[in-house]
Amino acid sequence: MSRYLASLIALPLFVFTTTAHAQSESALRKSDLVRYLTGTTYSKSEIAAIVRRNCLAFVPSARDREDLKQLGANDAILREIDRCVNNNNKASSSESSDNPSRPVAPAPASPPTLTVINGLASAMSGNVAYITVDLARGDTPMPGARLMLKGATNIPGGAQADPVAITDAKGRATFTVPAGTHAGTYHMTVVTSDGSPLEGTTAVSLSTMPAGASLATVNPTAIAIGAGARGTRELSVAVNDAFGNPVSKATVQLRPYPQRVGLGTLAQATNDAGVAKSLLAASNFPSADSA
Repeated sequence: MSRYLASLIALPLFVFTTTAHAQSESALRKSDLVRYLTGTTYSKSEIAAIVRRNCLAFVPSARDREDLKQLGANDAILREIDRCVNNNNKASSSESSDNPSRPVAPAPASPPTLTVINGLASAMSGNVAYITVDLARGDTPMPGARLMLKGATNIPGGAQADPVAITDAKGRATFTVPAGTHAGTYHMTVVTSDGSPLEGTTAVSLSTMPAGASLATVNPTAIAIGAGARGTRELSVAVNDAFGNPVSKATVQLRPYPQRVGLGTLAQATNDAGVAKSLLAASNFPSADSA
């Protein structure tokens, strides 16, 4: 008899403990909301439905609400949060789940589509470039999505970390990308911060161009022309920017100093290697001095 009564007493205690544990797991923590808002798996309306069905495991402070707004919580999500709090953090019975041990979430929609506005950006070395993209699910823009630009850290002298951009109310995000110090074309990929998939074109490129001419190197620095010398002498000038990149199509002028009769100004454009070559005729130096 005593064993039978002990079983009857223990059973309700076991059921109560399990139910309470399940309810605490079903409610959303702040970290859950942050994960939903910073990801791209669910739209804002889907997140509002998740809050409505699962309610919260905490009462948001004014600071919490401001943080959630900064992460993209819209009026619909905030209304569901208020409804939950006003209902003593209890989900509506009409929205309850058959499995209370996990948050009730709608089935993930198709991946959002990324549209690249400028797939080939350009900037001079030492400056920054801007790459703009649009994010939408179907015809609906996706605001508040956190996107990253993978590959930007491979640009010499460029970004120290993957640039991040958050989509605005129209689903548009603009990355600010350091162009680095070495001229060339660099390839990058737009990804979501949480690793969720994206459809559409995600590849972008940045062309880093030499900055303005900063340094000219003359070779040779002096040319000796003796009396009666004939033929020509070659003089080359290498032009580079402040980072050592060759500057092409820069005009180099050679002017005699002091002024000499028969010697005018020579102008030559640098080639793709940043070098301008000039031929000096020895006959133009009647005094056979050094030039």
